[in-house]
Amino acid sequence: MDKIRTQDKELVNLLRNKLQGYTIEAIPNEKLEDTIKTIVHRIRKSSRSREDFIYLDESCKWHRMNRAFFYKNKEIIFTNKEREFLALLFRHVNNTVTYGNICISLWGENADPVKQERIKTLIKQIRKKLPTNIIKNIFGYGYKIETL
Repeated sequence: MDKIRTQDKELVNLLRNKLQGYTIEAIPNEKLEDTIKTIVHRIRKSSRSREDFIYLDESCKWHRMNRAFFYKNKEIIFTNKEREFLALLFRHVNNTVTYGNICISLWGENADPVKQERIKTLIKQIRKKLPTNIIKNIFGYGYKIETL
């Protein structure tokens, strides 16, 4: 089992003392400590997994590591380019990503009118798959995704 950090040791000691006062019979310290370590580990794991997501609302979330979008806990499947575009917007959530940055990130080229049309086509395909319009157009500048 992982070593317990100092602040967790304090929690373990506190819980050990409080829990023993509420049990019908004494629990051996080793067993109680192992149980508390397991609980702390589960809490940490749960909070880490929540941080892996960006929540747009109760029903929509983006998983950072897997680059996956979920609606009502069901994954929406995107092409690689669509997923790459969404990952770019989610890396800069609540900030506008310019046409130029989008083109360089997706195609490795500077923006021109043809590339901007490719972006618009890509967004149109993504919006067809999304249950809500999460991609905001900042006219003449770029796109962004906003969280609540």
